[in-house]
Amino acid sequence: MQSGLGVKAARVAIVVALFAIWEILSQTGIVNPRLLPSASDTLVTLGDLLQRASVRKDLAVTATEVVTAFALAVPVGAMIGFLIAENRYFADVAKPLLFFAFSIPKSIFLPMFILVFGVGFSQKVGFGFFSTIFIVIMSTTTAVESVKVEHLTIAAPTARRRCRLRFACTCRACFPFCWRRCGSR
Repeated sequence: MQSGLGVKAARVAIVVALFAIWEILSQTGIVNPRLLPSASDTLVTLGDLLQRASVRKDLAVTATEVVTAFALAVPVGAMIGFLIAENRYFADVAKPLLFFAFSIPKSIFLPMFILVFGVGFSQKVGFGFFSTIFIVIMSTTTAVESVKVEHLTIAAPTARRRCRLRFACTCRACFPFCWRRCGSR
């Protein structure tokens, strides 16, 4: 408990230090305040903006788009990642392509999404899906590959179907890994 509290205190201290440095740089004129307004001015402006109904409405639309893209990308990416990790042939074919696609900045595809879908809900959800799915595939593949063969061997006598066993045992074994990847402990 002590170490967890210490880590949280250190995280808070880093954020406070960054805000303090930001404020000092702007207030002392080291950085032009027109280029980097002070943290206090920025927070006051943020508060003023959040009072506007139009801004709150726009934030709700953005949140809907993000949640929709995430809700679509996670199950699809998890299934693809599971298939890549469980099938050696599929892994040999897909992993090099996946590593290549993962290395490309996704923002270069934004103009293509705008041309195909226009500027609207479908374009934003599609681009969010495209940006997220590669991360989910890579995380799922890594998590499934981290499952120990011993876990599957021990669970085999209790399972009625091999496919169901693989999925259930792998999901249970991967959950702690995925939970750590999300930053929760």
